[in-house]
Amino acid sequence: MVPADTRLRSETGSGNQTIDGIKGPVRAATGSGNLSVSSVSNEVRADTGSGDLSLRALGSGVYANTGSGNIRATGVVGRFAGQTGSGDVRIEQSRLRDVDIQTGSGNVFAQGVSGVLTVRTGSGDITVEGKQAGEWNLEAGSGTIQVRLPSDAAFDLRAHTGFGRINTEHPLTMVGAKSRHDMRGKVRGGGALINVSTGSGD
Repeated sequence: MVPADTRLRSETGSGNQTIDGIKGPVRAATGSGNLSVSSVSNEVRADTGSGDLSLRALGSGVYANTGSGNIRATGVVGRFAGQTGSGDVRIEQSRLRDVDIQTGSGNVFAQGVSGVLTVRTGSGDITVEGKQAGEWNLEAGSGTIQVRLPSDAAFDLRAHTGFGRINTEHPLTMVGAKSRHDMRGKVRGGGALINVSTGSGD
């Protein structure tokens, strides 16, 4: 137990860590345990070799890395950068200004995104929701990609799939030749670019 204004740096070889209710910033690392960080108002950096990361009610930038575990974030505000080798990344009920997520084979779900968004996954699916306020780049090696935007969203679209299908429910003015595996155009006059690419998914 420590004062609320505490800045924390903690490391363990293989144990779990639970950190709650301090101002921070926080830097927490473990070789193979789980990390749970909640109610921290400053920047959080969380790193584990093979455990899961649970992040809740964080009010500044978040940098999360796990070798093979899952990342679950709820109520995060600000910048989010997350990386996992084979786990899933799930972000809910958050207000994210800029997002950068990479996973080797896990799925990605991100809710409440604005600003710049970059998501790359080797073989997982990608689902993102938000109000676009910057360029979005989504790339999957073999997964399906879904982008959910408000009904009045205006953006430029560049979509490609190696073997899957492309579908949009927004009114698209096509640019260039029409193709089953490539789609380019403008929605409601255009805006920031959404660049979507998958090797074999829809």
